[in-house]
Amino acid sequence: MGSRSMLTLGDLLDEDALGLRLLVGDAADRDRPVAGAHAIDVPQPSAWIDRDWLVLTAGTMLRDDEESVGKLVRELAETGVAALAFGIEPVFDHVPETLLDAARRAGLPVVVVPAHTPFREIVERVVRASLSEDVRASQRLVAMQRYLMDALGDEQPRMAAIERVAALVRGEVALLTRDGRVDVTTGIVPAAELWEAITARPQTTLELTCKGGTWIAVPVLRRDGAVLRWVVASSGQSGSVQLTKAAVQAAVPLLTGIDRLDATRRKQDRALRAVAFQGLLAGTADPLVAAQLTELGFAPEQPVAALVAVAGRGDDDALLSAVEEALDHARLPFVALQRGGRVVLLVQADEAEVERLAHGLAGGDGEPADAPATAIGVGGHGRLHGGVERSHREAELAVEHAGGGAPVVRFDALGTTTAILGEIPLAQVGARAEPLFERLARQPAALETLTAYFDHDLNVSTTAVHLHLHPNSLRYRLSRIEEAIGAPLRTPAVIAAVYLALRAGGHGTAGDR
Repeated sequence: MGSRSMLTLGDLLDEDALGLRLLVGDAADRDRPVAGAHAIDVPQPSAWIDRDWLVLTAGTMLRDDEESVGKLVRELAETGVAALAFGIEPVFDHVPETLLDAARRAGLPVVVVPAHTPFREIVERVVRASLSEDVRASQRLVAMQRYLMDALGDEQPRMAAIERVAALVRGEVALLTRDGRVDVTTGIVPAAELWEAITARPQTTLELTCKGGTWIAVPVLRRDGAVLRWVVASSGQSGSVQLTKAAVQAAVPLLTGIDRLDATRRKQDRALRAVAFQGLLAGTADPLVAAQLTELGFAPEQPVAALVAVAGRGDDDALLSAVEEALDHARLPFVALQRGGRVVLLVQADEAEVERLAHGLAGGDGEPADAPATAIGVGGHGRLHGGVERSHREAELAVEHAGGGAPVVRFDALGTTTAILGEIPLAQVGARAEPLFERLARQPAALETLTAYFDHDLNVSTTAVHLHLHPNSLRYRLSRIEEAIGAPLRTPAVIAAVYLALRAGGHGTAGDR
């Protein structure tokens, strides 16, 4: 694939019928590829031509002054054209010396076209060569696609695909995430510089100059057109930008397919883990659940711990993805559920590993605002079969106290009252508490007042300040609440019952912190 077959400047110079002569350039310039030819006599010709094209001009727009000629020549050289072919007559009877001098300074080859050679003959010769090259290119592309498709049979198809691209171009290849981080790579790539260039020129295919080399960058897109990642590849030892571009563009559909297969597998895996977790929470002894857990890597004799994590910005899908990435990397067995802005998970790991996981999801030493989770409650360890419901209940209670300066809270670090609550099935308490909440719902602000009252340890003064009320107004509200529930908020039994009801209903207080 690396052999040269494209038409070169030397091929055109050797065509006796064309009569072309090289006025500026050397033997090395004869090897310059010629991808196309275009006659153009307009300002800023680089807008109309591409790299490796032969620019034909009669000098109609050329002004014989050093500044304008130098600007034209520099523009063509920076574009990377194959050469400038200057036609003698009818405008000039010779190539202007100012143009030749500027071309020597810029390293731009200049070819003189004799008066008897129409530009169309040069264009036709290049087109014929291009058509022949297109056939060969199509054959190479098919072979290239077959070679890349074989990566699907690998255990790590994404890595195998970029390694095959790297072998084709004999250079480095990497996948960048949509925020510019290196996902997978075959070697060292200037990711920061490439990402800066990509964000400055958001196009479907980019040709970038970085670290003295040429790089091709192509996005991998979702069905809705959003960018999933970028493929970047250097032209490397092959030295062929066209080959690199073709290899990367051929790899993109394969990488898109791999991403979609991964998404399908991820959905299936999430569904399997969710079903297994629900079976554990329900306390069922279903052999199918046990088989699923074994398939997921759980050891029946090893303890497990539940965690409840509140998603940053309410994005529980992003949080679940972060959980999956962290636990897959740590190779720890887990099951997880999404529940309205939260992720509930069960992991088989020791206390230190659970602690590292929780703090990692909560941002660790980084910016908490960017963390996948804003609050995490950690339940105690228990048996896989029979201890999951309790650990989950403890994690639910602990997460109510997490957030702010303490994003991770372990249940065993809480007070005695909360520990006692951990022994009580709150689902049963919640069912008993439903009539109470129905009565309170008839009074505006009643539930808010009651929750604040318990949050402030039944202190009228501090609760009134919190609610921006006069203490007497607060006392009036509390009396109406007592009427609604049919009991005074002074006796220990009523206080305990209301406290449990609030916790079970998700209106947990901070009083036991």
